[in-house]
Amino acid sequence: MQRGGAALSVEARRSDLRPAECDYDRPERALTACTVSRSLKAEQIIRDITGISEIEYETRKAARLGQRTTHRPVPEDLATIDEHAAAARERGADFISVRRLAELLDATTLDTFAALSELLAIHRPDSYEPSVYRTRTVP
Repeated sequence: MQRGGAALSVEARRSDLRPAECDYDRPERALTACTVSRSLKAEQIIRDITGISEIEYETRKAARLGQRTTHRPVPEDLATIDEHAAAARERGADFISVRRLAELLDATTLDTFAALSELLAIHRPDSYEPSVYRTRTVP
């Protein structure tokens, strides 16, 4: 988890967490009820610990990104990706999500995200695996 870009360590020490009560005789309802119940509990736990609502944060971020112009990644963008990977590596990260890189470059549509994935696969095959980008070289 992160708060304002800084990583937070969260340990499960809550004794009041219990499996959701679900009607397992009706699996389609049980799955929906359990998923919603668990999601709401998880959201409340995150809010209690961090003071931030992940749902509200993601909703605001989606609205903000929706107002920006998208960018189709080109080879010249690799320098920005390399700088971002180096900074993440210095902070101890081994990987960056491709989604994070897409947001960095404003490649936020399906088409521009696919272009970013293709760019990385062609120009940084040792660092790119679908959904993640390695910040360190593989020995």
